[in-house]
Amino acid sequence: MSISPSTGIERFTTITLQVADVDRSVRFYRDALGLPFDAETSSNAIGAAVGEVFFLLHKDFEPGLEGKERGVGIELHFGVPDADAFIAELRAHGIEPHGEPQDQPWGRVFSVSDPDGYAIEFVAPLSVAPSLQDDAPSATSSSRSGFP
Repeated sequence: MSISPSTGIERFTTITLQVADVDRSVRFYRDALGLPFDAETSSNAIGAAVGEVFFLLHKDFEPGLEGKERGVGIELHFGVPDADAFIAELRAHGIEPHGEPQDQPWGRVFSVSDPDGYAIEFVAPLSVAPSLQDDAPSATSSSRSGFP
């Protein structure tokens, strides 16, 4: 039996990432990626409105995460207007992507990892029809960014 569409889920409201160091993560997401963090919810958390979704960085609240590698099974996708221009800005901030932007059916994409190892893919509209190759390397990698 399904839940009725009239009473079911309508949208995402918040995405919360548990991070080892909130200040380091804010420097990455705000200073390098440009997210507008301005809503400190507590001394352990800060958030930013990204479109209609609230993006929250929160100091670890699960005791079992302390000292553990992050990012397994999670990948964030952010839309950008121009993948090539944005990758140049990231490099100017000392963030090295996992590869050059590639055309995929869903857009022009490339990826980085945040300081905790969460994978982040940036997706821009295709400006021309893509020419995909079956053996093209993936833009995703598990290495962390060089961001301090």
